[in-house]
Amino acid sequence: MQSEAFMAGVIPGAPNTDYEVRILICWLLQEIGAPVTPEQLNAALTGEGLVNYFELAGAIGQLVSTGHLTESFEEHQDRKVHLLSLSELGSKTAETFRRDIPRTVRDKAAESLRRCILLERFERENLAEITETEDGFCLTLAIRDVGNDLLRLSLYAPTREVCETMRGNFVSDPTVVYRAVLASLMGEKLRDISFLGHQTEAEE
Repeated sequence: MQSEAFMAGVIPGAPNTDYEVRILICWLLQEIGAPVTPEQLNAALTGEGLVNYFELAGAIGQLVSTGHLTESFEEHQDRKVHLLSLSELGSKTAETFRRDIPRTVRDKAAESLRRCILLERFERENLAEITETEDGFCLTLAIRDVGNDLLRLSLYAPTREVCETMRGNFVSDPTVVYRAVLASLMGEKLRDISFLGHQTEAEE
């Protein structure tokens, strides 16, 4: 029987042994096909209630020590980014034992990790800044491109909570805001516009 500390915050049906957690991590990195940060793994797995935070940290440490994962550090905007990559041993482990983890759990974990990586990219590449004013809060949004901002917009809100809601919706997909503004300003001309690979309704 697993300890309460292991299962705290974990949903029914999620991995309930350290072995299963390690297999899930290896499979995830194989499925994503690129290095990820411990923070991305934490947000994806604990955010969905698939893994306990402390068990995840322990599993990552074990996988690094056994050579299933390798660590590297990259400089990014004056800070070091901690990256985890899957080794050949880790890849063989994922391929051999992936069926020990239910398909529904694997799919949910992969979808969550992809979403976390995408959100982090949107946050890194675009601006969503909240500042306090005399009578409320101001949310400044910007969609950045090389050399110029494609869009810069400032919105007033009476509370920080409202700003946080708007900020979260923007960060989840900035293109929605961009296309909505174009639709309002250009009307039918939006049918001829695509952005970042997104098709308009007419193109679909």
